Order: sequence, then C-alpha cells, then structure tokens
Amino acid sequence: MKKIILLMVPLLLMGCGDEDDNNDDPIIGSWELISEEHYLIDIYEFRACIEEGYPNVIEYFVDGKYNSQFWECQLELDGTVTIGDTGTTVGGQWNQIGELGYYLVFDPNEDEPNEEVSYFEFNNDFSQFSFDNGEYISVFERR
Repeated sequence: MKKIILLMVPLLLMGCGDEDDNNDDPIIGSWELISEEHYLIDIYEFRACIEEGYPNVIEYFVDGKYNSQFWECQLELDGTVTIGDTGTTVGGQWNQIGELGYYLVFDPNEDEPNEEVSYFEFNNDFSQFSFDNGEYISVFERR
C-alpha cells in the first residue's frame, strides 16, 4: 500500500500547478509583422517598414514581459520613403485579460502607459494573429 501511495504522489503534484500560469498561452513566443493595412485613410505618412525589409518583431515571455523592435517609415511628399528610428521596447508588460485573445499590452517606460485591453485574433493553428487598432490591421506570424 505504501508503494501505491508513493507512486501516486508525483501524479498528484503534477496536477497542482498554478491555474493562472501563462505556459499554454498562444501569444508566448517570437512574432514578426508580415502585413499592415491602413483603412481609415488612403494616404498615410507613417507605416511599418515591411516593404523595405526591416523586421518588426515582438517577443512575449511566460513571465508577463515582452520586448519589441519596430521600424517606422515616413512617406515624403515627393513619394520617397524615409526610414525612421527604431522603436524598441525592453521589459514591456502583457497580461491576458479574461478570454483567450484579450490582452493588456503596455510599455511602462512611456509617459502615458496604455491601459486599454486589445483583442488579438489567432488563426486555427496559432501561427498568426491579427490586431486591429482602429486605424489599421496588423498581421503577425510566429517566427
């Protein structure tokens, strides 16, 4: 009987994990922006530098932190494109709020950190997600 109890202890301990653990959250990992479609305005001054080959990447970690690097391009009046500085966030924070796909993602280093919950729509195999900020739709692909 003691052997059976000792054999059962590891199984019991495996089921005693923290239910709020983010290990199974599909957002965890490294993502690259693959498209950005502006829909409020036809001509936009600033956009991601995807077409110029600059990677826009965000990496979400299990501990609720993220790092990101985004390049912004500016469309000049003569039609040329100027590549701006990289916007890098190190140690930003994220948290799943409620159902899968609803997240609070913010950079505590900003003067006014964002406290708005956003919805990330994942595809069926969690290899892509899209995000609509009200001005454009961004699509990210798992790296």
